Amino acid sequence: AVRALSKGQLGDIVAVNLKFRSGSLFGEQVRWRRHERENRMLLFDYGIHLVDIAILFLGSVKSIRFVDADVDTAGIQRVVFGTLHQNGARGVFDLMVDASSTSTEIEVLGESAGLSLQFFPQGFRMLPARDNPLHRGLAEARRLFDFARDTLVEKLTRPKCPHRASSHAFLFKAFIDSLRGQQSNPVPGKDVLETIQLLDEVALRAYAAPARTLSTEEPSLDLPNGGKPAWAAKQDRVGE
Repeated sequence: AVRALSKGQLGDIVAVNLKFRSGSLFGEQVRWRRHERENRMLLFDYGIHLVDIAILFLGSVKSIRFVDADVDTAGIQRVVFGTLHQNGARGVFDLMVDASSTSTEIEVLGESAGLSLQFFPQGFRMLPARDNPLHRGLAEARRLFDFARDTLVEKLTRPKCPHRASSHAFLFKAFIDSLRGQQSNPVPGKDVLETIQLLDEVALRAYAAPARTLSTEEPSLDLPNGGKPAWAAKQDRVGE
């Protein structure tokens, strides 16, 4: 995917759409990972890695266009947010935990072409001018073949580093080499901070949403505070 970007196959990036669906946090073996509100699992443990990949294509963030979140007493169940970038591209991020079906996909649309990235297992395909079942089917067959081949090779050869961890090992080695002065840092600190600052702002807006509670009361059309503005109702309470 990065080679396609660097070779100019996509043209100028127009939009990136990210969809992430995770299973229930209550199935996590590590206790602290079950507490979404306390540890902000969705944004800062799951989402950050995928958002980082999306920003690689989109470029620097200019502003957050919107944040919409479903929040309950356990924390964020789903957050959807949009970004505007310095080059005019737009990103839409849809992250969800406790989904009935897990999946992850990043769709990158350029002026000349588009591509789709899938994860767990990983897959990559250039998007045709009109997507169709045949093109998707061939890509999924290739994805299945690659996954089966890598799994078989790993079981037979028992490498020191499993295939699914090879990208992490590559980055870690490059980071160590940069500390030794043998190469530049593969992930500049300013890029990491940009992603963290973006998610910090999304978190502030998302967790500010009131927690949803179930109610058995009949819906009412009565306006809060008797129809008075919030500032006037506050003055009444102070006077009492």
